[in-house]
Amino acid sequence: MTESYTNPKNDRRSLTHTGTEVGEDNLERSQNAAGREDDVLKWTCPRKYEKMTYSAGDHLTKFYPRSRENTDGDGEQTTFEVDMNIAPPNGETIVDQMEYQPVVAIDNETGDQLEVEAYDFDDNTVTFTEAPEDGDANVIMWPFMTEGQIKFMGEDQFGNVVASLDTWGIPLHVFNDFEQVRGETKVHLTGAASWKESETLAVYIDSEHQITWEDDEYPEGRFASTMEQRVDVDV
Repeated sequence: MTESYTNPKNDRRSLTHTGTEVGEDNLERSQNAAGREDDVLKWTCPRKYEKMTYSAGDHLTKFYPRSRENTDGDGEQTTFEVDMNIAPPNGETIVDQMEYQPVVAIDNETGDQLEVEAYDFDDNTVTFTEAPEDGDANVIMWPFMTEGQIKFMGEDQFGNVVASLDTWGIPLHVFNDFEQVRGETKVHLTGAASWKESETLAVYIDSEHQITWEDDEYPEGRFASTMEQRVDVDV
């Protein structure tokens, strides 16, 4: 299954967390168990393709992983500690100039999104412009995941892992350190693989924190976390 290959026809597609390219029947999203290496996303090659090919040097990876945590508001407190190392995206420390917020939050007593005033990246705290209401676990925060590693695995048609595309994995903070939308700082992982019908490319995470995918309470769309992996396909 593991090989280095680039489709000479350059028929390039995007595999995403929504499964648009492969279809919902060939997509599996899951939440990792904290503290161990666990799969979070799987793309199975559909019948419409002879094979799909991933080669790290040729195919970019876009990944915006977020976890979820809750804490109590008291109607007065505006600064809250985040149970994760937060970091400025692409090194940007000015809140209104950030590509995205390291912490997205709501007060579920009111249903309103909480506007961020400032971060203290040394203390892992976020300060909101207004205090959330007094409530039980009413402050919901979705911090960008910076702790742990990501790696790709190849699975056969029976779901058995047959190849690891990278022995050690890539730190998750890489996706926060670089501006993923810019050409010169696009993220490329490691390894290469081709997989045929019923074979699977699986995304694994090893982190003390759990990824959150679809979340009805997330205020900025259906998914708190998103992923796009470019591949070549043979039709």
